[in-house]
Amino acid sequence: MKFNIKMYADFQCPYCYIGKSIFNSIKEEYDTELTFKSFEIHSDAPQEGIPVGQYFGTDLDLNENIKAYGKKYGIEMAHLTTVVNSNNALQVAEYAKEIGKSEEYNSKMYDAMFTETLNIGLLPVLKEIAASVGITGEEVDKVLSDDKYKQIIVDNQHYCTQAGISSVPTFIINDKVKITGAQPPEVFKEVFEKFENGKF
Repeated sequence: MKFNIKMYADFQCPYCYIGKSIFNSIKEEYDTELTFKSFEIHSDAPQEGIPVGQYFGTDLDLNENIKAYGKKYGIEMAHLTTVVNSNNALQVAEYAKEIGKSEEYNSKMYDAMFTETLNIGLLPVLKEIAASVGITGEEVDKVLSDDKYKQIIVDNQHYCTQAGISSVPTFIINDKVKITGAQPPEVFKEVFEKFENGKF
């Protein structure tokens, strides 16, 4: 059975990175097609970024629980210090999807955020990551000058509001079942098996 999955996510969301990694660990067991859908979570963050503690207004270390959860699934994550603005990166993600480079681009973006701790909101960084998957600086400039891609992000936000999707990652499977959060692989497997057994 074919599973068409829409993943609403943001590149700066650590649980999106973990959730995608968990999904990747089991996807070969099933006939799946994943479509990335931009869902911007910190649109008010400045382009140059802002310290995590300042943005969230806390001295608590928000990293340790996230890193521990990732480690549970074999995912090593760097210590995050900055909340970035991902809007431009998400716009280019929509373009990458159009030209068949979504998976490559998204993987590079997540690695940049959670392995290399790069500020993907900075245009030179964004262009360097895009170039690594064959998207030129000129293409990036063209995307960012075209309101089409910015509008896609707005439209996705509107859809999520209407559909009751308020957090990321959210996976929509065959337009019927919603999985929210970085759930264990067993949760995905249970849903897939219920589909295969005609329970959805």
